[in-house]
Amino acid sequence: YPCHAFSSCSSTVTRPSDVRISSRQQLLSSSPRMNVAISTKLVLSGKATDEEDRSRPNVVVLKTHEEYVNFLDLDDRLCVVKFYATWCKSCQKFGVKYRHLAFEEGDRIVGMEGTVVHSGEVRFAEVEYSASAKLCKLLKVKKLPTVHMYRKGKGKIVDMTCKPSLFHLVVDEMHRVLDDSDIAESSDVTELEAETEQVGAHSNATSASFDRAMVDGSILADEIVASLGKEKEVPKKESWFPFLF
Repeated sequence: YPCHAFSSCSSTVTRPSDVRISSRQQLLSSSPRMNVAISTKLVLSGKATDEEDRSRPNVVVLKTHEEYVNFLDLDDRLCVVKFYATWCKSCQKFGVKYRHLAFEEGDRIVGMEGTVVHSGEVRFAEVEYSASAKLCKLLKVKKLPTVHMYRKGKGKIVDMTCKPSLFHLVVDEMHRVLDDSDIAESSDVTELEAETEQVGAHSNATSASFDRAMVDGSILADEIVASLGKEKEVPKKESWFPFLF
Protein backbone atom coordinates (compact mmCIF):
# COMPACT_ATOMS: atom_id res chain seq x y z
CA TYR A 1 0.00 0.00 0.00
CA PRO A 2 2.22 2.83 -1.21
CA CYS A 3 -0.25 5.60 -0.44
CA HIS A 4 -0.32 4.71 3.27
CA ALA A 5 3.40 4.40 3.40
CA PHE A 6 3.88 7.76 1.74
CA SER A 7 1.46 9.44 4.10
CA SER A 8 3.12 7.98 7.16
CA CYS A 9 6.55 9.17 6.05
CA SER A 10 5.52 12.67 4.99
CA SER A 11 6.80 15.62 7.07
CA THR A 12 5.86 19.28 7.25
CA VAL A 13 8.30 21.71 5.65
CA THR A 14 8.62 25.03 7.50
CA ARG A 15 9.33 28.11 5.38
CA PRO A 16 11.23 31.17 6.71
CA SER A 17 8.21 33.37 6.01
CA ASP A 18 6.05 31.11 8.20
CA VAL A 19 8.55 31.52 11.03
CA ARG A 20 8.41 35.31 10.73
CA ILE A 21 4.62 35.32 10.69
CA SER A 22 4.32 32.99 13.68
CA SER A 23 6.85 35.01 15.70
CA ARG A 24 4.93 38.21 14.93
CA GLN A 25 1.66 36.57 15.97
CA GLN A 26 3.22 35.44 19.24
CA LEU A 27 4.50 38.96 19.90
CA LEU A 28 1.06 40.49 19.28
CA SER A 29 -0.75 37.86 21.34
CA SER A 30 1.67 38.29 24.25
CA SER A 31 0.99 42.04 24.45
CA PRO A 32 -2.71 43.00 24.15
CA ARG A 33 -2.01 46.73 24.36
CA MET A 34 0.57 46.52 21.60
CA ASN A 35 -1.87 44.50 19.55
CA VAL A 36 -4.58 47.16 19.82
CA ALA A 37 -2.15 50.02 19.19
CA ILE A 38 -0.64 48.42 16.10
CA SER A 39 -4.05 47.44 14.73
CA THR A 40 -5.42 50.96 15.22
CA LYS A 41 -2.36 52.52 13.61
CA LEU A 42 -2.61 50.22 10.63
CA VAL A 43 -6.29 50.95 10.17
CA LEU A 44 -5.90 54.75 10.42
CA SER A 45 -2.82 54.93 8.22
CA GLY A 46 -4.44 52.62 5.72
CA LYS A 47 -7.57 54.75 5.59
CA ALA A 48 -5.61 58.00 5.08
CA THR A 49 -3.41 56.42 2.43
CA ASP A 50 -6.44 54.96 0.71
CA GLU A 51 -8.16 58.36 0.55
CA GLU A 52 -5.02 60.02 -0.82
CA ASP A 53 -4.62 57.28 -3.41
CA ARG A 54 -8.23 57.55 -4.55
CA SER A 55 -8.37 61.36 -4.57
CA ARG A 56 -8.52 63.27 -7.83
CA PRO A 57 -8.38 66.97 -8.77
CA ASN A 58 -11.67 68.81 -8.60
CA VAL A 59 -11.86 70.41 -12.05
CA VAL A 60 -15.42 71.68 -12.48
CA VAL A 61 -16.99 71.29 -15.92
CA LEU A 62 -18.84 74.44 -17.02
CA LYS A 63 -21.26 74.54 -19.94
CA THR A 64 -23.64 77.48 -19.46
CA HIS A 65 -23.27 81.13 -18.54
CA GLU A 66 -25.20 80.53 -15.32
CA GLU A 67 -22.83 77.75 -14.25
CA TYR A 68 -19.91 80.00 -15.10
CA VAL A 69 -21.17 82.86 -12.94
CA ASN A 70 -22.07 80.57 -10.05
CA PHE A 71 -18.59 79.05 -10.12
CA LEU A 72 -16.92 82.47 -9.92
CA ASP A 73 -19.19 83.69 -7.11
CA LEU A 74 -18.82 80.60 -4.91
CA ASP A 75 -16.03 81.99 -2.68
CA ASP A 76 -13.15 84.47 -2.58
CA ARG A 77 -10.43 82.13 -3.85
CA LEU A 78 -8.64 82.62 -7.14
CA CYS A 79 -10.50 80.92 -10.01
CA VAL A 80 -8.65 79.44 -13.00
CA VAL A 81 -10.67 78.39 -16.07
CA LYS A 82 -9.28 76.46 -19.03
CA PHE A 83 -10.87 76.63 -22.50
CA TYR A 84 -10.12 73.67 -24.75
CA ALA A 85 -11.51 71.39 -27.48
CA THR A 86 -11.57 67.61 -27.66
CA TRP A 87 -10.27 67.66 -31.26
CA CYS A 88 -7.29 69.89 -30.33
CA LYS A 89 -4.07 67.85 -29.84
CA SER A 90 -2.31 70.72 -28.09
CA CYS A 91 -5.26 70.95 -25.71
CA GLN A 92 -4.84 67.28 -24.80
CA LYS A 93 -1.18 67.74 -23.79
CA PHE A 94 -2.07 71.01 -22.08
CA GLY A 95 -4.88 69.27 -20.18
CA VAL A 96 -2.55 66.70 -18.60
CA LYS A 97 -0.41 69.46 -17.09
CA TYR A 98 -3.51 71.44 -16.14
CA ARG A 99 -4.97 68.54 -14.15
CA HIS A 100 -1.63 67.99 -12.44
CA LEU A 101 -1.59 71.67 -11.42
CA ALA A 102 -5.18 71.37 -10.20
CA PHE A 103 -4.20 68.36 -8.09
CA GLU A 104 -1.29 70.24 -6.51
CA GLU A 105 -2.93 73.64 -5.95
CA GLY A 106 -6.69 72.98 -5.94
CA ASP A 107 -9.30 70.89 -4.18
CA ARG A 108 -9.11 67.10 -4.13
CA ILE A 109 -12.21 64.94 -4.09
CA VAL A 110 -13.10 61.25 -3.72
CA GLY A 111 -16.11 59.13 -4.55
CA MET A 112 -18.98 59.59 -6.95
CA GLU A 113 -20.42 62.40 -4.86
CA GLY A 114 -17.18 64.37 -4.99
CA THR A 115 -16.42 64.62 -1.28
CA VAL A 116 -13.63 67.16 -0.72
CA VAL A 117 -10.72 65.64 1.22
CA HIS A 118 -8.29 68.51 0.63
CA SER A 119 -9.04 72.21 0.15
CA GLY A 120 -6.62 74.12 -2.06
CA GLU A 121 -5.78 77.78 -2.47
CA VAL A 122 -7.13 77.89 -6.04
CA ARG A 123 -10.30 76.60 -7.70
CA PHE A 124 -10.11 75.09 -11.19
CA ALA A 125 -12.65 74.65 -13.97
CA GLU A 126 -12.76 73.89 -17.69
CA VAL A 127 -14.97 74.74 -20.66
CA GLU A 128 -15.12 72.57 -23.79
CA TYR A 129 -15.42 74.74 -26.89
CA SER A 130 -17.71 72.52 -28.98
CA ALA A 131 -20.15 71.88 -26.12
CA SER A 132 -20.19 75.55 -25.03
CA ALA A 133 -19.60 77.53 -28.22
CA LYS A 134 -22.06 80.23 -27.18
CA LEU A 135 -20.30 80.78 -23.86
CA CYS A 136 -16.87 80.85 -25.52
CA LYS A 137 -18.02 83.46 -28.03
CA LEU A 138 -19.53 85.52 -25.24
CA LEU A 139 -16.18 85.44 -23.41
CA LYS A 140 -14.32 86.22 -26.69
CA VAL A 141 -12.26 83.03 -26.68
CA LYS A 142 -10.67 82.79 -30.14
CA LYS A 143 -7.61 80.58 -29.55
CA LEU A 144 -7.11 77.27 -27.78
CA PRO A 145 -6.00 76.40 -25.22
CA THR A 146 -6.81 79.61 -23.32
CA VAL A 147 -6.71 80.27 -19.59
CA HIS A 148 -8.68 82.91 -17.69
CA MET A 149 -8.07 83.84 -14.08
CA TYR A 150 -10.66 85.57 -11.96
CA ARG A 151 -10.74 87.14 -8.53
CA LYS A 152 -14.04 87.90 -6.81
CA GLY A 153 -14.64 91.65 -6.72
CA LYS A 154 -12.05 92.31 -9.47
CA GLY A 155 -13.33 90.25 -12.39
CA LYS A 156 -11.00 88.79 -15.00
CA ILE A 157 -7.38 89.61 -14.17
CA VAL A 158 -5.55 87.22 -16.55
CA ASP A 159 -6.30 86.20 -20.15
CA MET A 160 -3.54 84.14 -21.75
CA THR A 161 -3.06 81.58 -24.50
CA CYS A 162 0.01 79.34 -24.62
CA LYS A 163 1.11 76.00 -26.00
CA PRO A 164 1.84 73.01 -23.75
CA SER A 165 5.59 73.58 -23.80
CA LEU A 166 5.05 77.00 -22.19
CA PHE A 167 2.67 75.81 -19.49
CA HIS A 168 5.13 77.01 -16.85
CA LEU A 169 4.10 80.56 -17.78
CA VAL A 170 0.58 79.77 -16.56
CA VAL A 171 1.97 78.45 -13.29
CA ASP A 172 4.20 81.53 -12.84
CA GLU A 173 1.31 83.89 -13.57
CA MET A 174 -0.96 82.10 -11.10
CA HIS A 175 1.66 82.31 -8.35
CA ARG A 176 2.25 85.99 -9.16
CA VAL A 177 -1.46 86.72 -8.75
CA LEU A 178 -1.54 84.83 -5.45
CA ASP A 179 1.51 86.72 -4.15
CA ASP A 180 0.03 90.07 -5.23
CA SER A 181 -3.20 89.22 -3.42
CA ASP A 182 -1.30 88.43 -0.21
CA ILE A 183 0.63 91.72 -0.48
CA ALA A 184 -2.57 93.66 -1.15
CA GLU A 185 -4.30 92.11 1.86
CA SER A 186 -1.34 92.88 4.13
CA SER A 187 -1.15 96.47 2.82
CA ASP A 188 -4.88 96.91 3.42
CA VAL A 189 -4.40 95.76 7.02
CA THR A 190 -1.44 98.14 7.43
CA GLU A 191 -3.45 101.06 6.05
CA LEU A 192 -6.35 100.22 8.34
CA GLU A 193 -4.04 100.10 11.35
CA ALA A 194 -2.48 103.43 10.33
CA GLU A 195 -5.92 105.02 9.96
CA THR A 196 -6.91 103.62 13.33
CA GLU A 197 -3.78 105.08 14.92
CA GLN A 198 -4.49 108.46 13.29
CA VAL A 199 -8.05 108.41 14.55
CA GLY A 200 -6.84 107.43 18.01
CA ALA A 201 -4.23 110.21 18.05
CA HIS A 202 -6.80 112.73 16.85
CA SER A 203 -9.27 111.61 19.49
CA ASN A 204 -6.57 111.86 22.16
CA ALA A 205 -5.64 115.35 21.00
CA THR A 206 -9.30 116.34 20.95
CA SER A 207 -9.77 114.94 24.43
CA ALA A 208 -6.72 116.84 25.73
CA SER A 209 -7.87 120.12 24.18
CA PHE A 210 -11.34 119.56 25.60
CA ASP A 211 -9.86 119.01 29.07
CA ARG A 212 -7.82 122.19 28.75
CA ALA A 213 -10.89 124.10 27.65
CA MET A 214 -12.83 122.78 30.62
CA VAL A 215 -10.06 123.85 33.01
CA ASP A 216 -9.82 127.30 31.43
CA GLY A 217 -13.60 127.59 31.53
CA SER A 218 -13.73 126.70 35.21
CA ILE A 219 -11.02 129.26 36.00
CA LEU A 220 -12.89 131.89 34.04
CA ALA A 221 -16.10 131.00 35.83
CA ASP A 222 -14.36 131.36 39.21
CA GLU A 223 -13.03 134.76 38.18
CA ILE A 224 -16.51 135.92 37.12
CA VAL A 225 -18.06 134.72 40.37
CA ALA A 226 -15.32 136.44 42.36
CA SER A 227 -15.80 139.69 40.48
CA LEU A 228 -19.54 139.58 41.05
CA GLY A 229 -18.95 139.01 44.75
CA LYS A 230 -16.69 142.05 44.90
CA GLU A 231 -19.34 144.18 43.23
CA LYS A 232 -21.83 143.12 45.89
CA GLU A 233 -19.40 144.05 48.65
CA VAL A 234 -18.97 147.69 47.38
CA PRO A 235 -20.84 149.97 49.87
CA LYS A 236 -23.59 152.10 48.47
CA LYS A 237 -23.25 155.84 48.71
CA GLU A 238 -25.61 157.34 51.25
CA SER A 239 -28.20 159.60 49.74
CA TRP A 240 -28.14 163.22 50.89
CA PHE A 241 -31.93 163.19 50.95
CA PRO A 242 -33.04 162.26 54.44
CA PHE A 243 -36.29 160.65 53.45
CA LEU A 244 -36.85 157.46 51.63
CA PHE A 245 -39.83 156.85 49.44
